[in-house]
Amino acid sequence: MSKTDRRTTFRVSMYGVYCSFLIFLFLGLTSCQSRSESSEQGDQNVKEESIVPSSETAETEYVCPMRCAGSGQDDPGTCPVCNMLLVRSVEVEDFDPENSEYTQGSVYNLEGTWLTQNGDPIQLADLSDDFQLVCMIFTACPGACPNLIGDMLSIDTALELETKEKLKYLLVTIDPDNDSPERLSRFANTHNLNTDRWTLLQGEKDNIRQLSNLLGVEYKQYDNGSFGHTNYLILLNRKGEIIYRLHGIHVSNEDMLGFMHKYI
Repeated sequence: MSKTDRRTTFRVSMYGVYCSFLIFLFLGLTSCQSRSESSEQGDQNVKEESIVPSSETAETEYVCPMRCAGSGQDDPGTCPVCNMLLVRSVEVEDFDPENSEYTQGSVYNLEGTWLTQNGDPIQLADLSDDFQLVCMIFTACPGACPNLIGDMLSIDTALELETKEKLKYLLVTIDPDNDSPERLSRFANTHNLNTDRWTLLQGEKDNIRQLSNLLGVEYKQYDNGSFGHTNYLILLNRKGEIIYRLHGIHVSNEDMLGFMHKYI
């Protein structure tokens, strides 16, 4: 091999070494950058996970099923406003009983047999001789239901005699498993309800749900056995049609009384 050929071969070899070094350097820098980005992403994931509350944490808050203001707390107990048993906040997320819509039509078209507080079987249509002021309750309710009944008694006290003679009162339990006719009878006695003018009914669950849908009363039973429900007083005409609904507990009844004196 000539001296010129040896120089050419040496230059090619050095060029190859130089190119290999550049490739190695590029791959090294790329690898470091990837590891750095992966580390940063990992740190970001840790940060994001640290600010997302777990479902277990979210379930530790307890609230009133009637959504009373200021009832939330970290431990089980009773509502400081209405004395209802508190339920887990996640149980009430999908339940909103307020201002629910009712179905047009007569409740007296609903089929099914009900039992009165005396154990007598009746159809809803048997109540059609009078206007009815209706409320759906459960007797174990410590606050909301007794207050609603108190509102009904206040209305009765304020009615003119001519109107009062045309009006009756109807309580329907949403807890038929526990509210037997005997229990309903004791409940009526406890609240001094004149059963000549007050009827308390227990029915099958399907019949109760049909009636509540027509009246626009929402209710839900929770794991602790308590219920959340709509606070409605509902006035029916003699055809069993809704002609007035009063929403809330201890709200003004002046408009309802004026309506009753005009239309009953």
